[in-house]
Amino acid sequence: MNIKFDLNNEILKKNKKIKETFDPFLGEEETIKLKLSDKGVILYNRILHNRPVVEKIELDYYYFKCPVDKIYIYFFKFSQEVEVIEPLALRERFLLDYQNALRVYIK
Repeated sequence: MNIKFDLNNEILKKNKKIKETFDPFLGEEETIKLKLSDKGVILYNRILHNRPVVEKIELDYYYFKCPVDKIYIYFFKFSQEVEVIEPLALRERFLLDYQNALRVYIK
């Protein structure tokens, strides 16, 4: 049996798929609950780079299923426009890092 296989074409297809779907945040997925202000919703809709995909929305609460590092990197810049509700460890991480940043300005 003589099967012809175009290896270069298969590699190119796989590389293209990786480029289109690659997510640098390869950690374990968790359910994350955030509360977004009106301005936070606007920011979420405008800032597309590394934006996590929302699983569901209930009133002002947005639910995500992704690595916590992805949420941290994306939403930390939202400042007072986002509140981490769950998980508690992520909420505490935001709090600690905002407190540390505040110390720089209130010397």
